[in-house]
Amino acid sequence: MALVGVGRLMQNGARGMRAAVLGPPRFGVTVCVITAVGIAARLTYVFTIAHHADLGLDATAYYLLAGPLARGHGYSDGVIAFSGKYVATANFPPLYPILLALLQKIGLTTVTQARAASSVIGAATIPLVALLGRRVVGARTGLLAAGAVALWPFLLATDGSLMSETLSVPLVTASVLATVWACDSQRLARWALAGALFALAALARAEAPIVMVFVVGAALIASRTIGARG
Repeated sequence: MALVGVGRLMQNGARGMRAAVLGPPRFGVTVCVITAVGIAARLTYVFTIAHHADLGLDATAYYLLAGPLARGHGYSDGVIAFSGKYVATANFPPLYPILLALLQKIGLTTVTQARAASSVIGAATIPLVALLGRRVVGARTGLLAAGAVALWPFLLATDGSLMSETLSVPLVTASVLATVWACDSQRLARWALAGALFALAALARAEAPIVMVFVVGAALIASRTIGARG
């Protein structure tokens, strides 16, 4: 009997080990793998397709705005700067040109280098979407959503085209995630974090405050409804 018991114990242990080895990987590890695939896909796009394409009008404006900033002339019109004059401008939100200026300051001065760096930064959307999906629905949904974001053609092209969505998309996603997190409690610090992230998103894209109104408004209504039912 004792030998039978030991045998069963060993059998159960072996099954547990097989389950640990053959079972699904942990959420964090999977998100890291998906993010790495997304970064690789973005860099592949930059060096095979975007590398041979001209910049669009907005992308050109962002890149030209970064030049005077990197040289210490403030947020100045990039076209007029070619004449040696620096005229302040407010044509575009400043956050993405500031990022491009910082890239130039550290030596990434070519368009292709800026595209590659922007692609890596834009891939931050992938883990943020994974966390948001897990928080709202479940881990499997988070991973599926992250996989879609990693290989979504529109995001691949946007992140490699020197567009402000490189910053605004992950910032808005982080803002929504922070808002969902803030709904879990009435702590002011959590709502302040969501507000700060939305403020940063507004410095990248002018439409971000509109998104904030709908997201925060819906979150407040939902939290009050749940509280009333409870």
